[in-house]
Amino acid sequence: MGQTGDNRSNQETADTANLAKEVHWIQHATFWSQVGLGLIGIVALCIYHGRLTVMKGQIAIMEASSRPYVGISTIKADPTQNGAAIIATINNFGTRPAFDFSAHWTILINGSSIAETGTRQEPFTLFPGRPVGLSASIGNQHWPGIAQGQDTLVIRATIRYRLRDDGPTDSYCEKNEYNALAKMFSPGKCTSE
Repeated sequence: MGQTGDNRSNQETADTANLAKEVHWIQHATFWSQVGLGLIGIVALCIYHGRLTVMKGQIAIMEASSRPYVGISTIKADPTQNGAAIIATINNFGTRPAFDFSAHWTILINGSSIAETGTRQEPFTLFPGRPVGLSASIGNQHWPGIAQGQDTLVIRATIRYRLRDDGPTDSYCEKNEYNALAKMFSPGKCTSE
């Protein structure tokens, strides 16, 4: 019986040592699996951050393209018995309405402004696909020289509108010079003169 007790004591010590080794191995396995899961989490976080950055860029592009873009689509001079009628068509080429839209122009003959004989658009909402016009007349005292290319005709049109009902104002100025040989206007940007 004494030897059995010693064997049992030695067996329990060996079992305890084996159990301690197994527990130690399980602790290591648990630790490294948590490290692995942490690394996978970091990789997933980086991937999702990249996707979020791309989505923010796409939203910025959508917002930039979803706005009003207002400008002159055509401008022409139609000769009449009393001179010429100048007609400009303004369009909203964007996808959203242009709030508080207004347009006016200055007609310059040989660099001097003539009295405004045309229309002026007061503020209103300009919807996409609904053009508006500006018109003016140039009398016989000026038109023959312009038509023959002896005098210069320049139209400076200024367009203002808000991007949103409560948003910032956008302003656009276009300078159109009449080309007597081509019998048409050549558009360009306004410069401070």
